[in-house]
Amino acid sequence: MGESGQAIASAMESVVRASERLCGLPAVATLDWSDRAARALSVLMAPSRVCTMILRAELSGRVSVLEASGCGSCTSRAAANQPVAAAWTEDDAALDESGGVELSVRSRADRLRELGFRLDGLGPTGIVAASAARLAGTELWRTAPIGSMWVGTDISDLLIGVAALDEGTPRRYIVVEIGLMGHGAVGPRRISPENQAALQAILPLLSHRARLALGSAQDASQTWLTVREQQVLEQLVLGKSVRQIADDLERSPHTVHDHVKSLHRKLGASSRGELIARALGYIEEGTRIRDRGEEPRTITEPKLVREQEPPEIIVRSSERVETDR
Repeated sequence: MGESGQAIASAMESVVRASERLCGLPAVATLDWSDRAARALSVLMAPSRVCTMILRAELSGRVSVLEASGCGSCTSRAAANQPVAAAWTEDDAALDESGGVELSVRSRADRLRELGFRLDGLGPTGIVAASAARLAGTELWRTAPIGSMWVGTDISDLLIGVAALDEGTPRRYIVVEIGLMGHGAVGPRRISPENQAALQAILPLLSHRARLALGSAQDASQTWLTVREQQVLEQLVLGKSVRQIADDLERSPHTVHDHVKSLHRKLGASSRGELIARALGYIEEGTRIRDRGEEPRTITEPKLVREQEPPEIIVRSSERVETDR
């Protein structure tokens, strides 16, 4: 296998690893959803730093509303090959020791007013992936508005992906910025065609998971789950009872029951089955497994008609009775 073939094979492996992690994202609006998405994508081109943003923007690139932003890092290829974490909630100790850089990037993302590139080039698919230099139209992207979030960081090059989330006129997007770290064989790492193709391939899955969790349109009344509600929901998905969850979380059953009621309300679920199906992404928001008040249908099996049996024939032996003469 030549050098080009090895690069393609490596890119395909990274897409598989990132896809596994994206499929494990909550299908509901958790407070750390954007952070978790960023950490999932950070294995795509490890070592790398990633920022994800859910926002509304004009075609000119001006940001009108920032709904959520998150950051994540994968600082080594060895970390990218680690097994996928099954939990939806993570302890602070389990996170990468890159908190300072991520906090700085997230803070700048929260104040972002211009993406630094236009959005009218998304095309019919509503997806684009390109280097910052290409989108900015200059190799000096670090000094352009497009590089404003990454000033002073240790990244060597920047890849940007955008996917439209609206089903109609696209004005709501998920934006991914992946900063490469480290050095290659001939110097600092640079965005390659394989990198661009990998992000292009995974953006549809990312946008699908985002729509499952956050809906296809911004809702001013949307309520995000709290950390405790995330923990309770994760335990419910594992099949645990309220009593078991209360013991595990060291809370009273009454408190856990209140969390469960809140989850039903926030996710619009009318039964425990709907709640779990919604959490796993098997049904979308507003879908009902069975309408309220609908009586379950009973299935009546036809009765089997037994054929009439022939009358029983009783055969009795005859006895001869001799009389005395």
